[in-house]
Amino acid sequence: MKGLISSMLLVPALVWGWAILSPETRWSISGGEAEVSLAARNIVRGGVLPLRGRSLIQGGNLHPEEYAAFSNTHHPPVRNLIVATGFHVFGESLSVPRLIAVLCTALYLWQILWLLRRIGDDMTVVAGFLYVALSPMILYHGISIEHEPLVLACLATALRGWFSWQRWDSMRGRLLFAVAVLAACAVGWSAYFFLPGVMLWHCVAGRKENRRFLGILAACALLLFCLTLLHIHALRPDGLAEQWRVFVMRMGHGPDTHDDTWRRVLDSTVFRLSFLYPLGGTLLALWGIRRLMSSGLETPIAGTVVIALMHPVLYTLFLPSLVSQPPHEF
Repeated sequence: MKGLISSMLLVPALVWGWAILSPETRWSISGGEAEVSLAARNIVRGGVLPLRGRSLIQGGNLHPEEYAAFSNTHHPPVRNLIVATGFHVFGESLSVPRLIAVLCTALYLWQILWLLRRIGDDMTVVAGFLYVALSPMILYHGISIEHEPLVLACLATALRGWFSWQRWDSMRGRLLFAVAVLAACAVGWSAYFFLPGVMLWHCVAGRKENRRFLGILAACALLLFCLTLLHIHALRPDGLAEQWRVFVMRMGHGPDTHDDTWRRVLDSTVFRLSFLYPLGGTLLALWGIRRLMSSGLETPIAGTVVIALMHPVLYTLFLPSLVSQPPHEF
């Protein structure tokens, strides 16, 4: 059974390998993937220091006075720097960012597998892992250099570190948790919604002895957030104003949003649940609820489940328009 569990990573790997090595497949390049590749190529050709880490999403040769106009400041620059490093080492090819995405998704699945083996029996591990690994979101976004593969890999690693810290009082687990959380925040904005869920669980479970450490980690995350905003302002004078406009729009307000945002959130969520969570997902959810009730809310097992669920819940509550896309755009 252990050999079967360890070899399950081969299932999505076969699909990803076919998608990476075949240039003419249905896994067409997405807009985000094209922008990242273009920005990374410009970083390799222009240099990190001369460009000051900016993400230029324009082809051809640009003069320095044109940099601000073509700088994409919607996201932190770390993802583009990672892809640029891959281009510098392996050459400029579409396979490079896809390989990076696959490695991150494989790390995510490996951490999920590790957690499942600590909280369930062998059959639950097999069912749960295959259920996650073969979901459309993993199979598609698992090869696309969007934020999801990188952020999920970091957050799953953080959840593993947190579990080790809480269950075995592991100092290494605590360090892994802190580093992985900050790495996730450096890659994508969505990661900032993870730590509040952890802190909320610690408050509900009465883990007062961890408040100081979590407070220091939250301060470090806030400092990283401020430094990222300062970097955006230095690259583009109207960058912060654009960030605020997008944030307000994602909250479901402003002229660019719909009046029925929350109805769209409900419709879209119901569609995704019905598409991704059929009978198998329902059975796994019922098993998880029973396990949660039997273990107690304050245990690391229950905390792992609650924290994993809190991140998308908080993300949806604060930025509902990100989840309100019509089902046909899924």
